[in-house]
Amino acid sequence: MTNPEFSLADEDFPKGWRLGQKQQVVSVDPQDKPPGATRSLHVEINIEVGSQLGEIGQTITVKPNTLYRVSGWMKGSRSGIAFYQIKRRKGRKELERIGTKKNGTDWQRVEVRFNSGDADNVQLLCRWAHGAKQVGTQVRFSQTELIEATGLPREGEHDPIAVATFESIGLYWKPREGSADNVCQVAYKPWVPRRGGEVMIFGSIRISTVGDRRTVKSIVAVWCTFSRAPSMTFVCD
Repeated sequence: MTNPEFSLADEDFPKGWRLGQKQQVVSVDPQDKPPGATRSLHVEINIEVGSQLGEIGQTITVKPNTLYRVSGWMKGSRSGIAFYQIKRRKGRKELERIGTKKNGTDWQRVEVRFNSGDADNVQLLCRWAHGAKQVGTQVRFSQTELIEATGLPREGEHDPIAVATFESIGLYWKPREGSADNVCQVAYKPWVPRRGGEVMIFGSIRISTVGDRRTVKSIVAVWCTFSRAPSMTFVCD
């Protein structure tokens, strides 16, 4: 990255960064910053632009099929305005958008990991909403970082996506660490059938059969470490 801490500025604008829209006031702030930082990027949202998000960012060359971590600090005068976003790209073609969680009102560090896959570059963006509700608010970013994450401690398990059918629910995982080069390792967990009216806790999943008191006949749980999306299916009598 170029100038990740916004410490280099030209007329109060951070060197190495490109501003997507120029309606808002963007400047480097040496006063309001998180612990250990020298500067923060200050965005004053004074003009309503609409549903399109504001952004300041830079394009960075990455290795293919490599795990990366994006991290940074954020805060805003109101919660839920700003976030960091990565756009995986091959040449100029966008492949995927990956975002962190949004800001709070106090300084908070956020991070997200991703595998570059077949991308050869990424755009790292500081983004913010600037609709009518955000006019008069401010957001700040600081200590933005993009590093290779291979060998770093992994995050916790990813939450599944549930897809319901008439007599089953499929739960699907696809961690962002996945890539074609990572081998999918699966493990199966058996489940003893339960009668209707009982509640089952399976990891972070809570299932209740109280509704129609049918028996949950079987559960097939496939846990996957990497790229191939595993699933868990509940089959009812």
